Amino acid sequence: MAILLVMLLHYETRSWPWRSGPMSAVFGVIRHGWMGVDLFFVLSGFLITGILLDARGSERYFRNFYARRTLRIFPLYYLALITIFVLLPLADGSALGARSVTTWTQLWFWGYADNVLIAFRGWGASPAMTPHFWTLAVEEQFYLVWPAVVLLCSRRALVRVCVLSMVGALALRVFLRFVVDDPLAANVLMPARLDTLATGAVVAALIRGPRGVEPFRRWAKPLVAGTAAAAIAVFAWRGFGDSEDRVIATIGLAACALCFGAVILAAATAEPATLRERLLTVPGLRFLGRYSYGIYVYHYVVLVALGASGFGVDALVARFGLVLGHVVHLGLNATLTIAIAFASWHLLERRLLRLKDRFQYRPVATPAGSLEAAA
Repeated sequence: MAILLVMLLHYETRSWPWRSGPMSAVFGVIRHGWMGVDLFFVLSGFLITGILLDARGSERYFRNFYARRTLRIFPLYYLALITIFVLLPLADGSALGARSVTTWTQLWFWGYADNVLIAFRGWGASPAMTPHFWTLAVEEQFYLVWPAVVLLCSRRALVRVCVLSMVGALALRVFLRFVVDDPLAANVLMPARLDTLATGAVVAALIRGPRGVEPFRRWAKPLVAGTAAAAIAVFAWRGFGDSEDRVIATIGLAACALCFGAVILAAATAEPATLRERLLTVPGLRFLGRYSYGIYVYHYVVLVALGASGFGVDALVARFGLVLGHVVHLGLNATLTIAIAFASWHLLERRLLRLKDRFQYRPVATPAGSLEAAA
């Protein structure tokens, strides 16, 4: 769901022909597809924190976590960078939107710090095919600190840390937007987006209590309804603007994070065979979920490459007409992106992920005498 929202937003939705009329409501949702990034962050915080909580007390806690994350994240990301920064320029890729990028600029990307580059230099500092990589930088920076936090805190203390992180990130965004007036820093720096990651983390910590998910089953639906109503109220107050609006970029993002956290809680507590469970296990969504990382990395690369090769939305509209041109544009980009992600998974990622078996989380061995003494 998160990747679909982001893709639709990037596929030139501002010029779609159904901005008014019967499809205007659909366009209104798609126009806010940037919230897919927030859903992605909340979900990531939930999954990563769950993995870390389950791995506490295991041998080589840090080594195994970072090795497994490296196998999942690095190969595809660095393959994309090699393609963009090395192969396309060597092949005279200017026709595909590639251009010579300075070593200084590249270093930010190789080091997962391009969000900092964007914060200080603006979106123009990011090469044509890479502006969406800032979210991956936020993720990696989160990975640097969060394993230690989870290891050092009890479950209850971790919940408190998450709540403080949520409040602190919101306060930082308020400062950056209303005092410093730096919207880019508020949008792309990891500390300013930590509330979304911490919202997912607190859900992961709560459902790992002594009674598991059971205490939260009755509260899941009311929480979704209440947080969704709060988020909609903030957006309605601001005329359903986007993240350029200072209130939406601060309070609105916090409300979205809480809503997405409630949705994930509802998903985690869904009983088998219920409508919630059936909706979230639709084969098409599961298919996209498997390849979603590759889809996210490649979709903007494909979008820029097709546009530079004469298959951009304007060229297709001129060739096929307003509505059909947009449909062809959407279908061509989505099909090619999914095909590349599919091939990437089966030819590269899946093979490397088999190496995860070498980094299994195993309980720390306890001497027999200590066990007898404890008994």
